[in-house]
Amino acid sequence: GGHPRNLGDKSVVYLNRLCFLPGLRVHGGASRLLKAFANKAKELGFSSIASWSDNRWSEGGVYIKMGFSLSRPKRGS
Repeated sequence: GGHPRNLGDKSVVYLNRLCFLPGLRVHGGASRLLKAFANKAKELGFSSIASWSDNRWSEGGVYIKMGFSLSRPKRGS
């Protein structure tokens, strides 16, 4: 999907939601979902995937495990 912080960069696709049920664990599940998403994004011509973490619920550790680099939004964004 799109994201309001994208600023018109059409090479980036956003993973808008990555949610887990409390207490449910599927080892490697997030990585397998990301791999399928990345394959489809590449097929559609995107060169980058971005996402965000609502730090009220988690600190985004799953993103680090999947190879994302973390950054903070610029002030006012």
